[in-house]
Amino acid sequence: MKQLEKEGFMGHVTVGKGSSHEPHMITLTYDGTKLAKRSSRDHLVIVGKGLTFDTGGLCLKPAKSMPEMISDMSGAATALAAIQAIATLKLPVKVSAVCCLAENAIGNKSVLPGDIFKAKNGKTVMVDNTDAEGRLVLSDGLAEAGLIGATHIIDLATLTGAMVRALGYAVTGFFSNDDDLALKVINCGEACCEKFWSMPLEEEYADALKDKFADLKNTGSDAGAISAALFLQEFVPENTAWAHWDIAGTAFVSKKWKYTEYGATGFGVQTLIELAREMSLGE
Repeated sequence: MKQLEKEGFMGHVTVGKGSSHEPHMITLTYDGTKLAKRSSRDHLVIVGKGLTFDTGGLCLKPAKSMPEMISDMSGAATALAAIQAIATLKLPVKVSAVCCLAENAIGNKSVLPGDIFKAKNGKTVMVDNTDAEGRLVLSDGLAEAGLIGATHIIDLATLTGAMVRALGYAVTGFFSNDDDLALKVINCGEACCEKFWSMPLEEEYADALKDKFADLKNTGSDAGAISAALFLQEFVPENTAWAHWDIAGTAFVSKKWKYTEYGATGFGVQTLIELAREMSLGE
């Protein structure tokens, strides 16, 4: 945690400081561009939310919501599985995975509602709700993606209950600042039988993220999934194609669904592999 603090990755520090298990940010890179005479110049960075357990912090979750919080690391698990598969397939493309790992627990150092921290990109953030923690660690992951030279970023996160209520367990809602990347996500998903639905980055809701003392607060309007995406957009490096996948409904199931009896579905791995394959071909 001292290294994260030293380097300014305060999203991880803020979320993880209440736990006895320190937060970590892990970056892995596979560079397959040397495997072919002609290869893509793109660098796909997959940023995964890896909350190893999420109690909600001092804004404690209700008891009935707690058991499934073992799945709050699904984004990081998907990122890790995808880069492993891409490397195994020896695709001629450069891909990195940034795993944002922390435990949102209650302790004598836990972040308090109203606390303010400075993010890696210099923006100040007021923690309005300690249970809106995923976007805080992802802010660091997005910054790291920029530092390692991403041309395209996909972030995956079990982020909002709002997305579960909107699209359920069979469809992932996603947001993007780039129409070409958004179309690729949909087409690659269809090729792999993973369903995606494009959601709007409605700028009108961005005003609700403003705070009296900080640049931003970590909660916004009643449009919870959109507000979360707008928050993340504040940390996307300039001139970088980005898509945010809210896999809160699709990453984990409590009853049999397709090939999953119970638990983690691995949603998104196949689409990420197909996306890397297309990028390797320059499509």
